[in-house]
Amino acid sequence: MEISGIRTDRLGLLIDRFDRAREMAEVRLRGLGDEEYLWEPVPDCWSVRRRAEAVTPRAFGPGEWVLDRGAPDIPANEYEEVARQAAGGMSVAKIAEDWSVSVERVEEVLRFTGFWTLMDRWRNSVAALTDDQLDTVGLSQYPYGSDPDEPFVSVLWGSNLEFIHHMAEIGLLRDLWQARST
Repeated sequence: MEISGIRTDRLGLLIDRFDRAREMAEVRLRGLGDEEYLWEPVPDCWSVRRRAEAVTPRAFGPGEWVLDRGAPDIPANEYEEVARQAAGGMSVAKIAEDWSVSVERVEEVLRFTGFWTLMDRWRNSVAALTDDQLDTVGLSQYPYGSDPDEPFVSVLWGSNLEFIHHMAEIGLLRDLWQARST
């Protein structure tokens, strides 16, 4: 279905999001060479390294080049696993040992998992919308955008793109902040 030239079918949204993200990546990566690609702005950041040069036992991938997570830490995409380990009865000390981090770091991660509960609540609310609601123009109270002119599904698409964009920035800033304070 199309409303005012904007595709609203779910597959169309996914394809459009992919196309836009690819276009942005292509522009940003134009002219990238090995020296710049392998540059590490801070010690022990996530990177692609030769297997023999990996700095953490959690490096992974086949062949000579691996994704190396840098200094031992618990990356955000593993917070849910840490929460599962704790809920399953594993002690905080054992979790810390398993991840090669301090007990304080595990406790910090466990405190942080309250944020994801809120994100899950938002996601579940959005998932319960009907097709008619997704196609409704002006459904949300989007404060500074084109919501009065776009179907709600388009507003959600833009929100997802912004979330991806800002989470990437946060990841970079956390690496830089950590290096600054050491």
